[in-house]
Amino acid sequence: MPPVSQQNSRVGLITAVVIFTILFVTATIFAIYYGVEATRLQKDYADLKSKYIPRIIPEGGLTSPVIAELEAARSDPNSGIPSSMALLDVAVRQRDNLAQTITGTPGSSPADAQAAAAGALAAAKDRTKGASLTLPTSDNLAGAVKTLADAVASRADQVQNLQAQVEQTQKEKAQLIADMNKALEQKNQDIQNIRAQMEKSTADVAAYSASKDQTVAGIEKNRDTERQAAQTALNKKDVELAGLRRDLDKAEKELNVLRSRLGGLRVNPNESIVRQADGQIVRIAGDGIVYINRGSGDQIAPGLTFEVYDKTAGVPALGDGLSDTDMPAGKASIEVIRVGATSSEARIVRQTPGSQITEGDLIANLVYDPNTKYNFVVYGKFDLDHNGVATAQDADVIKRLIAQWGGRVVDQVNVDTDFIVLGKEPVVPTFSADEERDPIIQQKIAAAKKEVSDYQNVLRLASELHIPIMNQNRFLYFTGYYDLAGR
Repeated sequence: MPPVSQQNSRVGLITAVVIFTILFVTATIFAIYYGVEATRLQKDYADLKSKYIPRIIPEGGLTSPVIAELEAARSDPNSGIPSSMALLDVAVRQRDNLAQTITGTPGSSPADAQAAAAGALAAAKDRTKGASLTLPTSDNLAGAVKTLADAVASRADQVQNLQAQVEQTQKEKAQLIADMNKALEQKNQDIQNIRAQMEKSTADVAAYSASKDQTVAGIEKNRDTERQAAQTALNKKDVELAGLRRDLDKAEKELNVLRSRLGGLRVNPNESIVRQADGQIVRIAGDGIVYINRGSGDQIAPGLTFEVYDKTAGVPALGDGLSDTDMPAGKASIEVIRVGATSSEARIVRQTPGSQITEGDLIANLVYDPNTKYNFVVYGKFDLDHNGVATAQDADVIKRLIAQWGGRVVDQVNVDTDFIVLGKEPVVPTFSADEERDPIIQQKIAAAKKEVSDYQNVLRLASELHIPIMNQNRFLYFTGYYDLAGR
């Protein structure tokens, strides 16, 4: 390779410097030009921004989601909006479409849409009064439409249900009519059958009537004959009845005679059976204990009570059995507590002040008798504890004592009754005139009158049959139980 000369090197360097200078000058010119142009564009942008941006879109509005929605609407091929349309025009197009949708009129303005929406809401609210619908306020057209749509759908369902019910009812009605027609046909057939039966029965009755006329005539003839025979028999019975009445009168007279004789044989309260002693005191043991001459062989049992009477005075007479005075109280009252073979131990229940029990004093219990059972009628209410209230329960106590001491309690007063023990005489309560109008008071008065009547009837029968009568206290003294009853 030949060597490079110094002159060629110098030319190349100069050429490079010239080219570099030209390029530098050109770049400087371009830089100045684009700088000036950039300054102008920036000034134009600032002018446009200050002129249009605040009026059209707020500061930072370009990054708003609304811009993205407008761009999406412009990009949607189904929206009918050209993809080259400015976003502001897109918004205007959407506004116009919404106004047309609300008013139903092309070219409607937003004001028209607002007025149409407000009017529709007001009209809907007015028309739905009383329909149990709550519409939204005037700024919620969509909510109002949805509410109305739901209401319409609900009403449509109700209408459909009602139509179904109507159809079902019509079917049931048709079935009912068919059943009624069938039943009517059956009834008509039954009526025809009944008529046929009636005609047959009428014919049978006519035939029967014709056949029985002769029989009736015979029956009437026989009836007359029987009537005459019955009259004859009745006359005969009247004669027999008159004879029976004469026999009855005769029997009643004989009964009165027998009652008079029975009165002479009946136990007299003043005679020996009532005044007969049932034993005597054989030993005084002290400490309130005595012994009597009655043992197990004499039907003595623990709990049996006796009244102790003086051996010289004897057992007193019954006296007026219903009187509350002159009671047959003895020296003491005793109760058997232990029974021996021939004697029994008894405790002194009561002792009359100032009296002294001695050996040989008599003991008596009206009910007790080792050889005889006396018949007692216990009638009325009694007051054993002397509290002023007579009860039927105390009557049961007396009946139980009589049975326990060897007597016999009967319910009816008759010729076999030996003694009658009467309770407190009943009285009819008095009430004011106003109280007597009360049905309950009237029942009480009627019951009290019946008790008085029954009580008097017992007294009457006792008098007719000459049966001894005694009240509660006289009975208790004659049995030695007066003090124990009060306990």
